Order: sequence, then structure tokens, then C-alpha cells
Amino acid sequence: MAQLYGCLYEAGEPGDFKPLACVKSGSEYILKVDTELSVDSLTLEVNNIQIGSTDNTKDHTTYLKTKADGTVYVDGSFSVSKGNPVVYTGNANILSATVTFAADAKHIQIENMDNTNRIYISFDGGTMWRTIQTGYILDIDCDAVSSIDIKADADTTPYELLTLE
Repeated sequence: MAQLYGCLYEAGEPGDFKPLACVKSGSEYILKVDTELSVDSLTLEVNNIQIGSTDNTKDHTTYLKTKADGTVYVDGSFSVSKGNPVVYTGNANILSATVTFAADAKHIQIENMDNTNRIYISFDGGTMWRTIQTGYILDIDCDAVSSIDIKADADTTPYELLTLE
């Protein structure tokens, strides 16, 4: 089972990753978005305005079709990662090690199977590390990743990697 996570960047620094909310509508899951606009000194009050951008800038925003509870409908086709599932298991240590995949991965799911220690992964040779808290799973799509660096708070911290290669 996959969980979608997101984080808020403040002053250019990422915060903690938190699960994003979604609702089930029929056989599909829909990401929940709640935005509100209020003006204190005027009579204008609009609740649950849903807008989006075609290119992540304010210049190209558009209204989104939503339900009253903030559920956003998404129409069209989606690019889904496809490939052969491959499982890698191991133990992360304090010193980083490189896990090399059999082929370029299009999707990676990494589970920290420990109850005490955090795991850290890097996709850029150890320049920037991402934290996977105890018992959490990081689930990401990617273009073509051939390896990751992995380390942990303590030696022999168990992990499991699932890739689509």
C-alpha cells in the first residue's frame, strides 16, 4: 500500500513530510485540497476556492472542479510507472553504502523496518540526504535511477527497497 506525502518548504528549507489527505469517490481516490479566502473589513467572503496552475506560476492559474468538501476532480490520462518489480533487502549502517539496482528504476519504495533508528537516503552521491522515519515508507516516481546511497542512525538498521525496473 502506498501513501502520498508532502512537505512545506519554508525559507528554502524542507519541513517534515506529512501524509496528504484523500477521499474515495466510487472506485477512485481524490486528493483533498482546502483553501479559503476571507476579507475582514468587507462583506466579501468566499470559502473553498480551488485554483491550480498549468505551469506552477500565478500567471497561469485556473479554477478546478471540486466538491463542497474540497475534493478535487482530476480528468485525463496519467503517466504510470511500469516495470518489473525487484525487491532489495538489507541493513543500513552509520557509514553510507551504495545500493546499485539491476536496471534503471522508474519507481522506488523504501521502507524503514526499524522501530528505533532513522534511515537516510541520497540520490546525488551523498550531497543531500532524505530522512525516512522509523516504520515509514518513502514512495517516489523517478525517471531513471540506477543507485541510491543509504545510511542509518545505527548499524544494522533493516530496510526493504521495492523498485520497478
